[in-house]
Amino acid sequence: MALQLLIFDTRRGNTEGLEEDKVLAAFPNDVPLLHQSGMAGLLQGLLLFTANFTAALASRPRWDVAETDSGTWVMLEAEPHLWFVVLAPRAWVPRHTTEDTLHSLLTQIHLLNCALCGSVQAALDEDPSGGLARAGLQAVVDHVGHALGSPHTWQHRELRNPLGDAALPPLLPLSQGSSLAVQGLANHLLLASLHGQQCVRGVLLLYGPYLLWSSLAPRDTAALFAVVAAGLLHASSSSKGGSGGGGGVGEPHAAASAAAVAALPSLRALDGGAWRQLPSGFLVLRGSADAPGGGVWPAYGAPTVPLVHLQHSPDEREGEQGGAGGGGGQPGACRLLPLLEGRLLVGLLLDDGALATPQQLAGLHGLVAAPARQLAAQVGEEVRASKAEAAHLPGFRYLYQDAAVQAARASPRIKVSAMSHHARTLAAAVRGSLGGLVAAGAEAVADAGEAPPDGLAGGEAFQAQQAPPSTGSGATGGGGEHEVLEVVARSSQECWAYALQPGDGRRLLAVRERRGERELGQASGVLHAFAEDNFLM
Repeated sequence: MALQLLIFDTRRGNTEGLEEDKVLAAFPNDVPLLHQSGMAGLLQGLLLFTANFTAALASRPRWDVAETDSGTWVMLEAEPHLWFVVLAPRAWVPRHTTEDTLHSLLTQIHLLNCALCGSVQAALDEDPSGGLARAGLQAVVDHVGHALGSPHTWQHRELRNPLGDAALPPLLPLSQGSSLAVQGLANHLLLASLHGQQCVRGVLLLYGPYLLWSSLAPRDTAALFAVVAAGLLHASSSSKGGSGGGGGVGEPHAAASAAAVAALPSLRALDGGAWRQLPSGFLVLRGSADAPGGGVWPAYGAPTVPLVHLQHSPDEREGEQGGAGGGGGQPGACRLLPLLEGRLLVGLLLDDGALATPQQLAGLHGLVAAPARQLAAQVGEEVRASKAEAAHLPGFRYLYQDAAVQAARASPRIKVSAMSHHARTLAAAVRGSLGGLVAAGAEAVADAGEAPPDGLAGGEAFQAQQAPPSTGSGATGGGGEHEVLEVVARSSQECWAYALQPGDGRRLLAVRERRGERELGQASGVLHAFAEDNFLM
């Protein structure tokens, strides 16, 4: 059996004879529509049953897990009444995969759809037949499903990473001087004007695979980071990717989707082979006219710049992280124009239609090129001076998640790859154990008829359900309004793993391998100091 992805709407297809209308997208698309709708109905019934025991959590973003004889089903209510599901057979699930990483996969699919197509509900409101929503969702699901079919893609690698979260942008902490320089560049771009008009609607700043700063709301930041990660940071040509367009949900939907197919969103931004870098450093999609004689801009034609969607006005981000807000625009479509300077990537969000002439782009290049070059040199020097991989904390392998800002900090992938199979297995077990404690606490709260504390339902990227128990020594503590959950485990091969959830939407998973601590008290002291010194936990 192979991996299956399914997206359905619990409000649709509840009339006899119209059950197939419930399905919005599915992968692989050779699964008969009758089977898809039957599975959607089964899952909806299961969710209705489990809701009887989690009534206190009904107002929170929900996700559920079902263990079957053949595999694991993970279900995420990405938007009200709209469920994203992964059916992962045991024979397919990669080593070290956890329920959390499968949940992150579903969140990433939703983020990609929001960035490239807009929210699912907005598409359903625009086209009540469901054709528009199906066209976009099917294209995204096909792309991700094909990517997961190869163990060499970054999506598949992230499933095997017990210290990763593909749905959260990883942050890179900087010194105060570099942080001020980052904010200075962002504010300079947000306040800049060309021909008397403010030209930049939003800014993303990345260094390598790490997020430095964003002027957008956390949800939009995560969505656009998912696009950049798929198309640029972990680029691979996806010529075998499905074009999408509703074909995967069967012929009965084809007529309803006919009008939507013409407006099918382009997923070329997710294909690494579709991007190219202009001599100026700007990254555009292939098809743009080449610059005669190697000039900065083509003498004719305009670069092809991908269209993306924001769910929040840039104003909603104003004041966070000390940065300025955007240009006061409304949620909606805009253009993503990245500039690559060394390892620094500057993602500029421009109003749709702002790329009228090459002269305007040349003016934009004049605003960003010099300060970007200076910032790239400053951050690069700081990383080199640390004499370690960016984001690496010597002696530990770790994952830190923050629901409030929808971002993470994590050990570099190369450091996780260097861990022993034994250590990664222990990390996955401890991560699952913390999820089990969260689920048990949520059930206890629901039984008592109380609202769950923040630590139990801090956001869709931080809720967890049943998971395999950890091995070794365990310790939990907490109680009260903000329950603190901890798991400490030791293996027989001198490896310690520690998971902490302090009850404020944050989580930490840390692994310490072959470092000499032999007693629980000694290891606990080292791990607590690590959490406090680096994450203020």
